[in-house]
Amino acid sequence: MTYTDLELPADNTAATRIEWAGERYADLCEGLMTPAVGWFVWNVIVGWTDLGATEDEKAAYNAMGKNFADLLRATE
Repeated sequence: MTYTDLELPADNTAATRIEWAGERYADLCEGLMTPAVGWFVWNVIVGWTDLGATEDEKAAYNAMGKNFADLLRATE
């Protein structure tokens, strides 16, 4: 998966964003994206915490971001 293959979530609801992040995490686990694309996805997910998210949404985004970062660091 490259940057051009990556489609962002269809809408900006927390449920859709978390589902999208989960799908990208699965892609990363399966080796379908490069680490560079994985770090880009990490930036997108963590960036959602700055977009007027509720505290629960921020916690979910940060948890998913941590999962991405942990897996990416483990593969370096």
